[in-house]
Amino acid sequence: MAANSAHKVLQTLMRETFETNPNFANYFVHEAITGDVKFGTKSPARANRVLSVNDKGTKVHWYDADNFGFLAKVAGQANVTVRFKTTSEKAGGEKTGRYRFWSVVALIVNKMDEEFTDLENQAPYLSEGKIKDVLVGIYDKLKNFVIEVWNGIKSFLEQGVKYILEFLGMEPEVSYNETVDF
Repeated sequence: MAANSAHKVLQTLMRETFETNPNFANYFVHEAITGDVKFGTKSPARANRVLSVNDKGTKVHWYDADNFGFLAKVAGQANVTVRFKTTSEKAGGEKTGRYRFWSVVALIVNKMDEEFTDLENQAPYLSEGKIKDVLVGIYDKLKNFVIEVWNGIKSFLEQGVKYILEFLGMEPEVSYNETVDF
């Protein structure tokens, strides 16, 4: 519960930062796409292109991962989420029934809203609005649940930078020079 609350706060902070600081958003997207910091700029694991294909597979396009116009477009359409990832633990090739959990920050292009809007626009013609009411009700419940969860995380992380660093498992590196020069 505490981790879910922290996820909610971090996600809200990330979304607010994306909205108010386009440079941060662009660099965050750049790292997510390329892996520059994680792998290094000279690493063969670093991505330098993005392959984009439409849903029918008829339009294929390569994008330069270092093109900040492209990155700004992706950042403007991306939705930041913070959630758990899990993997099962194995011993000798067999599942043990134990799981490892960790937190991830993900960027997702906000396609769901467009699809719900399309369904909402079409629904009155499908069955006199009943499908529309059901879908809008499900969407509203999901949206309210997500808002409630993220508000809890925000409350947790607003207690201070210490909580954000602790949640992310980070420990600041501090160095200083004891020599005083007069």
